[in-house]
Amino acid sequence: MTPGPDWRRELGRGFVIGVSNPAMRDRLLRSARSSLRGAQTLLGDSPSEATVLAENAARMAVVALAAHDGVRIDAPNKHAAAVVYARARPEAFDAATTNGLEFLRRTRNEAMYGDARSEWPAPLEVSATDATAAVELAQRVMSRVATLTARTIPPPPAASQ
Repeated sequence: MTPGPDWRRELGRGFVIGVSNPAMRDRLLRSARSSLRGAQTLLGDSPSEATVLAENAARMAVVALAAHDGVRIDAPNKHAAAVVYARARPEAFDAATTNGLEFLRRTRNEAMYGDARSEWPAPLEVSATDATAAVELAQRVMSRVATLTARTIPPPPAASQ
């Protein structure tokens, strides 16, 4: 289920067009599932780390879709390029999802490195509410990619209490 034949050429620099790579797709989906499980486990104890893992899961799912479509991301900033790719697939991801992916990407960056506009950046402390929303977004993205690629991704186990 891909859009018209020339849509990949409009992606621009940072994307290599090739053939579908099912092995890479499946590996990325397994890694995404593992990251999502980790995010769920950390929700209560470390919302910032849970958010980093949720972004990882969502990004890997988008990159798995790219591999399924025969596209390899070759941009210097692969996190941002994954969002660009998701936006290039409006039949796959609505604007709310792609905006959420961009917000999640930026939140992950600040949770890991702090606000780059500050002279001495301190990592952002993500709230439990925001971390829960990040995990839910990652789950939606993974479910959508599973549907588009006709792959079965078992739901992650419930987070331990």
